[in-house]
Amino acid sequence: MSMSGPLRVVVLSVALGGLCESALSAHTPLADQPLIVSDVPPNVMLALSVEFPTAITRAHQGNTFDTSGRTEYLGYFDPRKCYVYEDPVFVPSGALTSADKGFACSGTWSGNFMNWATMQGVDTFRWVLTGGNRVVDEPQVFGGASGFPLGRTVLQRAYASPQGSYLSSNFPDRILDAQNLSSYTGLGSAYTGRTVTIRNGGMGIGVRFCTPEDICSVMTVNVEVCRDDSRGRPLEAFCQAYQDPTGTLTVYKPVGLIQRYKDKMYFGAFGYLQMGEANSLDAPGGTSNAYKDGGVLRSPVQSVANEISETGAFRLDPYGLKDASKAIGDSGTINYLNKFGSRSQAYKYYDPVSELYAEVIKYLRHKSPTASYLPPANADPLVYDGFPIFTRWDDPAKDAKYPDKGPLSCKRNYVIGIGDTNSNFDFELSGMGAGVGGMMCGIDSSFDACFLVGYHAMAGTAGGIMEHTITGIMHGYWINGMPAGEIAMSAATAGVLGVPLVMVSSDAAGCKEAGELIPGLATAVTKTGIGRYMGRLKHPSVTEKLITEAAQDGLQAVRDGKIKPWVPSEPVVAKLEFNRTEEADHVAMLPNARRVDDYTIEFSSPTWDEVHAWSRRAMSIGLTARSA
Repeated sequence: MSMSGPLRVVVLSVALGGLCESALSAHTPLADQPLIVSDVPPNVMLALSVEFPTAITRAHQGNTFDTSGRTEYLGYFDPRKCYVYEDPVFVPSGALTSADKGFACSGTWSGNFMNWATMQGVDTFRWVLTGGNRVVDEPQVFGGASGFPLGRTVLQRAYASPQGSYLSSNFPDRILDAQNLSSYTGLGSAYTGRTVTIRNGGMGIGVRFCTPEDICSVMTVNVEVCRDDSRGRPLEAFCQAYQDPTGTLTVYKPVGLIQRYKDKMYFGAFGYLQMGEANSLDAPGGTSNAYKDGGVLRSPVQSVANEISETGAFRLDPYGLKDASKAIGDSGTINYLNKFGSRSQAYKYYDPVSELYAEVIKYLRHKSPTASYLPPANADPLVYDGFPIFTRWDDPAKDAKYPDKGPLSCKRNYVIGIGDTNSNFDFELSGMGAGVGGMMCGIDSSFDACFLVGYHAMAGTAGGIMEHTITGIMHGYWINGMPAGEIAMSAATAGVLGVPLVMVSSDAAGCKEAGELIPGLATAVTKTGIGRYMGRLKHPSVTEKLITEAAQDGLQAVRDGKIKPWVPSEPVVAKLEFNRTEEADHVAMLPNARRVDDYTIEFSSPTWDEVHAWSRRAMSIGLTARSA
């Protein structure tokens, strides 16, 4: 590193706001008003933070089915229809039911009961937005189509993967009492007079009904919709007619909000890489799931008209992005929304929702994707989940309706998110030094020196004003057995990049801590602590001079070669002692965590960067545990 020219210094100050300038700047201002219809369709981006609980958790809570008729359970089945099972599809029988009958169906399957018994949370989301996930979608075109009623549509429940607490909390088994069996199911005489246990958890696209005597039936959760054959099977409310140009052929298809507003809004989708296990890697020898941050663009915002054929069927690959080398067979917003998790038969494990949302905002501001969020060149095809990942972003403020106008300042942008209550496994916000993170936002090896301005002493330091380490939940933190705080963590993060820490401004306790860590660095004591919330402060006119002189001394020390980067010896071992056992309980579930005692967790890695990222993630999870 040359010292002959001007020095490039990174100054990290805890008094600054949270976001870097790069994350705050924008070429296209975002609107914050309600949707209105105009000649310029607004952009609606789906931020699909779908970790496995979001997908596999039961849509309708409660363990007891309401037979009174006061509750109408929504989903792919029509609550007011009765069904027969024609393997592998539930087909409307022609009989209807109603609330005053308790939605009962004598000897056949009640649609209201089946929605309660089989639907998962993501199914209702898909049902509202697209009409549901189709596994039979005929015909694709009117040419050559025949039959009455014309076409067929079958919806399929989302894949129920055996992930996490899939039986204990996500979709626990349910019970249907013997006296209600014949009123709500078509199980037949073998089940008469017997209580039935209903299992969906871990059953894929199936549902299992079992008696205590192990008389069992497994059925596929497929349901036929929108097929009016004028024989007592009226269309469901969400069916829409599509006609050929001559008006002689008509087919009905289920529709949701996206189809209803396709001419008034543009839609796109962000999601995660498909990493379905806690220790999944994004590629052979690549980044483990716990450290793979952010979200990726699955479908850019655009008109979805190209995704829907003349018959209302969904085109499988409307944008021609099929890639056998990556096992990509589908494309488009509608297809991704309906099918994520289907091909891989699993869902993301860990959900960094804030990173996903921040990446959406970057996209809407026409930034570039965060490189570390993308799959590596040798990625396992499984991470694509059958859909493309866009590594280059076009400007979403441009509109195909106005190709000569360039970015439109009147283009409005909206985000619709989906997630579960555990959407908290985020750490490296886009624009906040992704890959380095936290208080060292923006640092890289191009800098010659580092200043830490306004830092605090480590947690547990007597006389340290508001002493802490990252958050208030930490009782202590050690790097390779050495008590450490934010000063040491920041020094190490700079040090592994070859950047020496040369100046710290803090209270007397913090400056003493810094001097013991790196002898010879310059310090500026701006106050002296009397207690945690009391201190003797120097006037700003004095501290300004102190900080300026310390900065000059630090830079001179760099020029003279007196201070070297501080780098922890490798492998690096971090130990975190929390204030409460509940915080340690949650952190102990992280990959490669080792429980030392009731309050303490240890983690080791060959590199400081991985230890740093793990430590900050652990502190974040511990803080979430306290607030839960």
